[in-house]
Amino acid sequence: MKIVSYVLALTFFLSGCGAVSYQKAKDQSSATTLQEKRDVLIKWMPSHNGQQQNFPKIRDELLRYNGENSEFLRNLINECYNSGNDECAYDFYVKELNNKKDEFCSKNPDCAKDRETSQAINDLNRTYYLVMARNQYDQAEFDLTIRQLCKAAGVGQRRGIPLRQIEDDVNQQPGLSPEIRGQLRDVSVSCWVLSKNGVLDGTTEIKNIY
Repeated sequence: MKIVSYVLALTFFLSGCGAVSYQKAKDQSSATTLQEKRDVLIKWMPSHNGQQQNFPKIRDELLRYNGENSEFLRNLINECYNSGNDECAYDFYVKELNNKKDEFCSKNPDCAKDRETSQAINDLNRTYYLVMARNQYDQAEFDLTIRQLCKAAGVGQRRGIPLRQIEDDVNQQPGLSPEIRGQLRDVSVSCWVLSKNGVLDGTTEIKNIY
């Protein structure tokens, strides 16, 4: 009896899947214009991970950037319509929105500065905690080195030393492994950028995560 129940349940499940696949194929074959094909992609967007719930907000924001133009629709259809990936359209909209935001920000000096500052802070913390994680028995020494280097890079920037020279100075320091040299160079770059954008002491942006 249990086997019969299982088979019946499986049959109903498969028949339901078949009906969905049929309806989706019917929608795809009946759509002819770019707008109709776009609507099909949106209709069959997955509901998991909140995609259908989040999509209207993402699309409205893209429309404010005039992002859903004919070129966008052609690229969307070419990439997603026959891809067999129901998440393709959602990912395509998100990617295009991010591109539009970056494009807008690049044309706005204040936005570009804030974005560069945030990126420098993120890079500084990522490098700092990477060094700490890989040198657990020498954390105090590396903490001191990083903080001194960060402050020196900021002072150098304010004295007119170009970034390239700061990088070259770190690259020429003896007694460092290639990995450590690269990490310290990244620290100096981040702190030079922070100083350029008004953060005089970059070490104040190192977050305490413990």
